[in-house]
Amino acid sequence: MNQHQNRILFTAILMWLTILACGSESAAPAATNGSQATLPPAATLTPTPEPSPTATLAPIPLPEGWLRIEVADKGFAIGLPPGLQQLVPDTAEFQAAHDAHPPLAPMLDAIAEDFASGADLYFALELSDEGLADGYPTNIVIARVEMAEPRSLDVAASGYGAALQKHVGVVIGQERITFLPAGDAEKYSYPNTVGIGPQSQALDLSVRQYFLVHGKFAYAIICTSLLSDINVFEPLFDQVAQTFEFIGE
Repeated sequence: MNQHQNRILFTAILMWLTILACGSESAAPAATNGSQATLPPAATLTPTPEPSPTATLAPIPLPEGWLRIEVADKGFAIGLPPGLQQLVPDTAEFQAAHDAHPPLAPMLDAIAEDFASGADLYFALELSDEGLADGYPTNIVIARVEMAEPRSLDVAASGYGAALQKHVGVVIGQERITFLPAGDAEKYSYPNTVGIGPQSQALDLSVRQYFLVHGKFAYAIICTSLLSDINVFEPLFDQVAQTFEFIGE
């Protein structure tokens, strides 16, 4: 995946979160460098949300071998399975990953630029040799945006789902996940095709998003793997979502 395509992918995540609180794409404000996007009141958003099919995920203890990662400045903690490594630019670990995996350099450069721009994002990538064998790292991105006022999950998910459907341009599966430690979440499932390498060779991916609200903040946990691997990774993505919790209150 080239750097330009990565930028489209990662900035689209914040764009979708911004749109959800504005009610329309034209009303969405642009985030300025070095600051978090702050959203206007939702007076124009008057959805009539349809109830989603519901699945129940019972809270689970952190599985053996997983690491609990606290991201205090973004107000959450999450569990990462073995093989997934959190990436924070301007750290020795980030530079080591950049140096050790030249094919991932464009993706890692895009991540570094997003951090530098002030985007409220968190990244974790599969960096094992096995995980990189197919040319695309399974990854988790967590995006957070501040809304002007607290909203229910039904209202926020209605706006977010509509914006996501428009920009993805494919049929999106949707269901309500209950009994997450952090509260209920709306889960979105859809395919995505990206161009990889200088020749932009098409690569088919599958995405699972878990959308939550907490006070004035909206969170999206975006988990992506190769389409051919999604049957293996979807249960793992569900487990990751179950470990997500809000902290610092």
